[in-house]
Amino acid sequence: MVNIQLVLGRVSQAAECKEPHRPVTFSVASNKSYKDKETGEWKSNATFHDIVVFGSDDYKQYVLERAIKGAVIFVMGETNKSKYETPSGETRYSTRVIANMVKFLPKQGDSSEVGDVDESTSKSVAKDDDDVDLPF
Repeated sequence: MVNIQLVLGRVSQAAECKEPHRPVTFSVASNKSYKDKETGEWKSNATFHDIVVFGSDDYKQYVLERAIKGAVIFVMGETNKSKYETPSGETRYSTRVIANMVKFLPKQGDSSEVGDVDESTSKSVAKDDDDVDLPF
């Protein structure tokens, strides 16, 4: 069996990492457009995906710097569902994407460099040198 989720969209909530050595989290919005059968009008429906990124500190720092609100992003990962209880005793469910690969894409009309990062390439990123040519 395979558990793979592909998400292409825009960062809707900037990446954050609450404590060192904790995962980076952010949200991505993807849209689905469809034509309403009754009115003939085109409509759009947004879906928000909670993304979690684990890995080395360099990998997470790269994602933190690039995953800003509005950035176009492609994420490949695994769907993870969890159940938790609120302080008031209410049971809630959460669905997240645990990212295996993150790819930043240029915005429409933007000729800036496209950036790929996954855990296998991120280990070679130097911590203290901002002018290092990244391997991705």
